Amino acid sequence: MVVPTDGKVTPAAPHLTFADAVRLAANILDSAEPLLVIVDMTDVRDLSTAALAHLVALRLELLDHGRDLHLTGLRGRPLALYRLTRMEGILPRQEGRVAAKSRRINVVVRESRPLQRHL
Repeated sequence: MVVPTDGKVTPAAPHLTFADAVRLAANILDSAEPLLVIVDMTDVRDLSTAALAHLVALRLELLDHGRDLHLTGLRGRPLALYRLTRMEGILPRQEGRVAAKSRRINVVVRESRPLQRHL
């Protein structure tokens, strides 16, 4: 599985668990492109704290390699968890015109592989 060159990936399930985040991270790390990865959370209705923590670890890994990760489309319970855990300065959101320019792609993740350094 290759992350699209426009950088926007969409979790395939409405409930993002730790295992889902691990598979998503593996797919993103397998690709050297793009420099900015945008995870579209529009269809995600529930988000575990472990999945959120893994997304933070993924961002740190990407930053170590000159890349970055932003979230877009947070709403409902995932947005409430994001705010409750005060992720604003740690895991940035990208909303508005810039996020709308990316085309939406569903990424189906099938096998997991742990992050290389931070977990």
